[in-house]
Amino acid sequence: MDDATPESTDPADAFAALSDPARVAILRALWETDSRDLSFSELRAAVGVDDSGRFNYHVGKLTDRFVRKTEDGYRLRLAGIRVLGAIFSGVVTEDGSVEPLPFEEPCPLCDGPMTFSYENEYVSVTCDDCDRFSMRYPVPPGVFTPYDRAELPRIAESYARSMLARADDGFCSICEGHLVPALLPGSETTDLGEWELDDVPFVVYTCERCGQRLTSDLGVALLSRPLVAGFFYDRGVDVRDAPLLSFVAAHE
Repeated sequence: MDDATPESTDPADAFAALSDPARVAILRALWETDSRDLSFSELRAAVGVDDSGRFNYHVGKLTDRFVRKTEDGYRLRLAGIRVLGAIFSGVVTEDGSVEPLPFEEPCPLCDGPMTFSYENEYVSVTCDDCDRFSMRYPVPPGVFTPYDRAELPRIAESYARSMLARADDGFCSICEGHLVPALLPGSETTDLGEWELDDVPFVVYTCERCGQRLTSDLGVALLSRPLVAGFFYDRGVDVRDAPLLSFVAAHE
């Protein structure tokens, strides 16, 4: 609805407001209040800025973009929370790479061994034998922080499931825009690398706002459907626990 569309701010101006470390510290201090509004003096004490005028200048740069001024003081806006989320996830502060390790599931095309790798914030699973199967998707570094290296493939799959669930619900993981699914053959899908799967159906989710695309094998995309999940459950398979690759439709 047109009357529900919020006023927009120039993105360059919005990000320029985060250019001083004190302003990021203000966002962190408001996050750590357990949703309680902080008065100007409380917020200044939490950040540790002695000069009241200087601190007022920094708060002013954040107000109405990342911080909301209330009767009781200041609180984070959703934009401020999202900025902190990017910091906490590691996408702007950590290096997203680990050494490759063996992947437990065999290649769905040739049953050969596969390798899991994480480099430049992208997970890749590739076949060591046929070089025809590959799977690649972004994962924020912070997702892997609490886990041992051997657990990373399992955690990456859980994250992939969450991405597919959001896509299936119609939400873009980049901009929260509306995703539109389309059933396409491999020949019309640009995200498949070296796969030779021209006649295999894939589901491509495309964001109407930012253009982001997420491609899923049809067999995996259908797992959220009650009839499909029920079919497997009646045969002793819980689709929530079984590896995603066991449902890939792209078998020879």
